[in-house]
Amino acid sequence: MGIVNMKTEKILFLAIILLPFLLSAQINTSENEDKGLPVLNNHYFVPSLAFPSPFITTYFKTGIGSGTSLTEIPISILDGELSGTINAEDTFVFASIDVQVKVKDWMTAWFRTGMSARIGTSTPTILAHGFATGSDFEFGWLLRLLHNNKNQFAATISIVNTTVTSSNLLIYIKEIIDSPDSSDVTLSKMKNPLAGVAGLRYAYAFNDLWGIQAFFKVLYGEAILKNESNILKFDTGILASFEFSRYDVPVGVNFGYAVRKFDLFVNDQEDVTKNIFFELVYTHNRHFNMGLNFSHINTQTPLLVNISSLQFLSTTFVLNYFF
Repeated sequence: MGIVNMKTEKILFLAIILLPFLLSAQINTSENEDKGLPVLNNHYFVPSLAFPSPFITTYFKTGIGSGTSLTEIPISILDGELSGTINAEDTFVFASIDVQVKVKDWMTAWFRTGMSARIGTSTPTILAHGFATGSDFEFGWLLRLLHNNKNQFAATISIVNTTVTSSNLLIYIKEIIDSPDSSDVTLSKMKNPLAGVAGLRYAYAFNDLWGIQAFFKVLYGEAILKNESNILKFDTGILASFEFSRYDVPVGVNFGYAVRKFDLFVNDQEDVTKNIFFELVYTHNRHFNMGLNFSHINTQTPLLVNISSLQFLSTTFVLNYFF
């Protein structure tokens, strides 16, 4: 309980620091329209739910979606030889809200919160995979380092607090068998790690038709799986953005790939997620647009027995508004 209170005090302290920046943010509506939009070299970078932006803009973004699993389950889960597999029936649902406020021409303040849940929808899947829920809250600053007609380069610093809850009946039974007298064996497990994040974001526009974005960030903080230990992890990704206004077609497209929380030095399954995604966005009004995100997600699952990863196909509906 004391650790949770300490984390809450840290978040409140940083929120107090952040508040003056949020209150002082002003939007100058007399400026050229493009200055409030992610535009380089006349190319409009289509907003992405799955990819962080390097642009000094004010926006509100939200998405809600679901996915289904592609993973197979070994028929024999505990002791004994595997005699075959069946298809898993996991459902994955999630929602997020992302807000960014322009404070200066070279700085924004932003926060993001998201929630997700995974649960089996058949008896074998519930037994094998159980369920897991997660939520996270992140806030920080985006600082522009370089800006010209074709390039945008920025740095970020933030703090993220995550809550993960999981339950797996087979692991619970195995722990009881291995440690029948232990008082630490519980059906449901919860972790609430806190971490600091620093990163770089970049965008380059080849012409008005297409451009690319990339990011790299470093996370240092408490581990999700390893008790009383800190970890150093990395996130990175690349995205290609296409927008077809030159052909009077109000459609934008994103193709991207991202890896979350991988370790450069150790082969470790601590919270690693790979995401290949495609986004189709209606861009008739560049200040307000909506679209769909289609993703293939591969996430490491060290909490499951005899299963190293779960794969999902997901669809997310996204709304984005630039102020």
